[in-house]
Amino acid sequence: MHTLRDNYKAISLLRPQSITATTTGTGIDVEQYEDDALAVLDLGSQAGTTETLDVTIETSTDGTNYSTALTFAQVTGSNGDDKIAAGRVSLAGIKKVRAVATKSGSGASLIAVNLLARARIGGATVNSTTPA
Repeated sequence: MHTLRDNYKAISLLRPQSITATTTGTGIDVEQYEDDALAVLDLGSQAGTTETLDVTIETSTDGTNYSTALTFAQVTGSNGDDKIAAGRVSLAGIKKVRAVATKSGSGASLIAVNLLARARIGGATVNSTTPA
């Protein structure tokens, strides 16, 4: 019997950090994963009441040019603390995936964005300790 960790890998698109401006993650190679993945936005806190945070998941078929594949609902100062959101991202024909967080206002947001992806049979070793 296979366990969740035998088949899936959590890939960090934006490592946990405090942001005060637009932050773009590095494109992560996802060619060794199955067609669908789950993107998870984890917002620990957001300073201020007028702050906004827009987070998107972008994909690239050539490894260079990116387009938006998923847009999370905008987080505002009034609905921001301890928020977790998730959405589906298609990896069919995709080479790279990255997250982009656009912050407005002067306060900081504590954020992390991860991708839960299933390895193709005969593809990636999902239990590797090396970051994706």
